[in-house]
Amino acid sequence: MIPFDSILQVVDNKIYSLHKLWSSYHIHKSTQDSVDFYGVSCQDGKLFVLFKNGDKFIYTGLPDNLLAYLDAGEDIYPLLTDLKSGKYSKEPTDATLTEVALQDVAYQFCRMQDHIVMTNGMWATDRPDLFEKQPHFDLMFQLKFDDPK
Repeated sequence: MIPFDSILQVVDNKIYSLHKLWSSYHIHKSTQDSVDFYGVSCQDGKLFVLFKNGDKFIYTGLPDNLLAYLDAGEDIYPLLTDLKSGKYSKEPTDATLTEVALQDVAYQFCRMQDHIVMTNGMWATDRPDLFEKQPHFDLMFQLKFDDPK
């Protein structure tokens, strides 16, 4: 299930759910042995790094040109020594990055469409039995038509 407050982003032709990360982060898959993903938020001046051992940090204080370099998808390897040495400020984060199946995205989209349809307009039908397993069924009311005979 995709958390409702997450952002979806395509990285290397796969869909990922970014939870507790702003949409300003541009995520890249790393080719390094110790880094799984990194994300750059140039507008906030921050770098998110997800290490393969599960550690996750947000780094601040990086120069703009270095953020632009990483945002272009360049290799993070030359920066690893500086990151690990403490040259830049870092804070642990509980942000998550999870691969999402396309069918889950389609399901969420359909739920969203259902919500839009069900919350805009009247909830009335002459056949409520057809909607018993649908969301918001309890909010529907039955229309009754008199036979004009």
